[in-house]
Amino acid sequence: MDLFSEKNTPLIMFNQHVLVLTSLGFLLPCFYTSNVYFIGLFSACSWVSALFWANHRRNSILHLIDAFLARVGITTVIVYKCFVNTTNFWLFSLLTATTFYFVYMSNVASNTKWGSREHMIYHTYSHIFIIMSGVVAFLPDVTLYIA
Repeated sequence: MDLFSEKNTPLIMFNQHVLVLTSLGFLLPCFYTSNVYFIGLFSACSWVSALFWANHRRNSILHLIDAFLARVGITTVIVYKCFVNTTNFWLFSLLTATTFYFVYMSNVASNTKWGSREHMIYHTYSHIFIIMSGVVAFLPDVTLYIA
């Protein structure tokens, strides 16, 4: 059974526009923080990523800027969670590790064929998990609600 066949995967996942929409989802953590640095960083990541995925050309200037901002954003939030606000650290770690798995799989798929269905699906999942990770990074303690 092929996980990525037309029969087993929703058609919407094949569309690059889903990545534009999930890129705009990077704005969600802005609603959970008042820190101007994070709001600016998430806004820049969101808009650059959305612009890139609207016309995704490998190794274009926009692709390089998007990759740079993604690395800066992820690294900054990880440092923040490790040293400043360790609330929900294990949930954040689980979501971030899952993000890294999907980023790795997206990279493998894109090296095989840039823009393939597998590449788009894995990258969409990486966006979804990094959005959740970003929101959890700034939430108050959620362990009270899990029980």
